[in-house]
Amino acid sequence: MKRALVFLLLGPASVVFIVWLIYVATGGTPWDFVVAYFALLLFLFTFLVSAIAGLVDGYLARAFPILVRAPMAAIIGSVLAAGLVPVLVRMMLQPQELLPFAIGGALSMGTCSLLANNYRS
Repeated sequence: MKRALVFLLLGPASVVFIVWLIYVATGGTPWDFVVAYFALLLFLFTFLVSAIAGLVDGYLARAFPILVRAPMAAIIGSVLAAGLVPVLVRMMLQPQELLPFAIGGALSMGTCSLLANNYRS
């Protein structure tokens, strides 16, 4: 339950929160409809990436410790994010245009993997 909550809610919500913070920090109004639409698209995209990465992370949790599993979840998130963008947009993009998606997917999924771990003291 904890893993599903972290991967399916906290991961996409953190991406939306970061988009909103960047927009407000650059001087925009916080409730502009274009930013809300862009944030919604990013939420749905991140939800798809998080669902797949969460399933893989849950499977790997039985076999690998967190020090191995978190970087693997980050790599999976990076590959999924950079690979799904051209599939969903149906256009070929240059590698430098996919880099923000890869970095965002890696950071988001690696963090979700660390937060979903069952630490024992």
